[in-house]
Amino acid sequence: MTSLLRPQSRSSGKLAVVIGATSGIGKGCALVEAMEKISSNNDAATGGASAASGLGAKHAFYACNAFSLANVAETAAEIRKNHASVDALVLSQGMATIQEFTPTIDGNDQKLTLHYWSRMAFIHELLPSLRTAAA
Repeated sequence: MTSLLRPQSRSSGKLAVVIGATSGIGKGCALVEAMEKISSNNDAATGGASAASGLGAKHAFYACNAFSLANVAETAAEIRKNHASVDALVLSQGMATIQEFTPTIDGNDQKLTLHYWSRMAFIHELLPSLRTAAA
């Protein structure tokens, strides 16, 4: 993961997708990463747009409810539609909680969906774009 975080001079023209970039580690990665940005998060669009505005690099914000796998698929499809390739995928969405099973709209546990299923869904959906960039 840290090998993806490069100084601007080495990553010019690259595209990084940072999931969970409105706060915490994701925001830090987006701020440090000097690539062209797309940030996506499960927070309200205003929070993400505000965080994205401080990046200083070219960026776009896509609001995504990562508790919903259908919304993850829709967001990934929109990213693929707007960008032919993705050079880096940073998955930092998460939450700190000790709550017991809390169902999502899909009936899955929130923690499991956010920390595992949504990450696997983003990887699955964006893998063709990652492979295109690697070619």
